[in-house]
Amino acid sequence: MVIPRNATKVDWEVELAFVIGKTALYVPTEKALDYVAGYVLHNDYSERSFQFERGGQWVKGKSADTFAPLGPFLPLQTSFVIRGI
Repeated sequence: MVIPRNATKVDWEVELAFVIGKTALYVPTEKALDYVAGYVLHNDYSERSFQFERGGQWVKGKSADTFAPLGPFLPLQTSFVIRGI
C-alpha cells in the first residue's frame, strides 16, 4: 500500500469480499450464491482527512491507487458449505 501525498489520517479495516464469477442481473436471493466464484480478504483503506476535511466526499478518502488490495489467494465458492443464508 502506498500512502498518498499529504495524507495524515490513513485508516483501515478488513472485510470479506465476494468475487462474482458470472454476469448477474435481478438474481433471486435463493440463487445468489450460484454467481459467487469465491471469497477473498479485502483490506479497505481510507484517508479520513481527505474524506471528511476536504468537502465531505466519501470517495475522496477511498480512491487512492493502492487502497483496495485483495488476496493473497481466492478460495473458490465450491470449497465451502454455506448454511443459513
